[in-house]
Amino acid sequence: MSSLIKRNNSKNWYYSSGDTRYNYPRSTGTANKKLARKIQAKWDEERILKGAGILNHSNIAFIQAVREYTQQQRLVCKDSTLNTISTCTKPILDYFKGYYISQIEAKEVNAYKLYRLDQDVSTKAVKNEIKWVLNGIFKLAILNKYVHSNPTKEIKVKQVRKNPTKVIPHEKIMEIIHLADSQRDKIYIKVLYYTGLSSMDAGTLQKDQVKDGHIETRRRKTNNPVYIPIHKDLKDEDITGLMPTKREYHCFYQRFKTLLNKVGLTDKGYNVMSLRHSINSRLAEMGLHFEDRKKILGHATNVNRDYTHYNIEHAEKLINKL
Repeated sequence: MSSLIKRNNSKNWYYSSGDTRYNYPRSTGTANKKLARKIQAKWDEERILKGAGILNHSNIAFIQAVREYTQQQRLVCKDSTLNTISTCTKPILDYFKGYYISQIEAKEVNAYKLYRLDQDVSTKAVKNEIKWVLNGIFKLAILNKYVHSNPTKEIKVKQVRKNPTKVIPHEKIMEIIHLADSQRDKIYIKVLYYTGLSSMDAGTLQKDQVKDGHIETRRRKTNNPVYIPIHKDLKDEDITGLMPTKREYHCFYQRFKTLLNKVGLTDKGYNVMSLRHSINSRLAEMGLHFEDRKKILGHATNVNRDYTHYNIEHAEKLINKL
């Protein structure tokens, strides 16, 4: 049986259907109990017709589905999340104004995606609008039996980085190492450049991973094994535990940005990750085989592929030429 309830944070009456499919009360939008009872009776009738399969779901306006989704989110989300949902919902409503929920199919959603991207909206924002908000609207609509499928599942929004990572010239890297204030920063920059390890992998090396003139470990990101000859400038240095915590790394990142500015690399795209890109580019220019570079850098690859051709002596010779 349905009932009208009051909530502490609202003057309005809320409709509770008593049906396990509806795990949230819906606001009637009024504090007048007599009017709320009329709305209750109307919604009771709709619920009965839905259960009997008589209600014509194709006549449900898209704006009504959005309203129901918004009411649901108000009960479960924080204010900051609600603000984001509101921002994402506005362009969706503007575009699909006048549509019935059943009229929106994959081609309409794809047209909306292209329309938004043509407006120079970031791919991240478009992805949030389609994969989060519009997807949530259709999930609730399916639960309420307004539609039978979710068209957003067929849409892919590929995120393109506006400022791809750039390669730092070898001479600039040597200048950055020279300008670094502390010996630890100098060694850390050398490790990042000469090994191609990511920042956290390079900063948390253990003694058992450094042996016999090479580094043998696994990348955190992909779990791929890496086997890296140690550069001659690092053989007499202690390269373990240089940046063991995220806090220390974040402080180093700020110092590194300052060093980049000092050597004139002020454009977006130059960052710590540039060191990994730089060694990859340098080794490619020097003629190291693509598969050998994969073995050193731990790039994603087919686990069944055989690396018997890997020439460690040749790789070590080239790395020492950097």
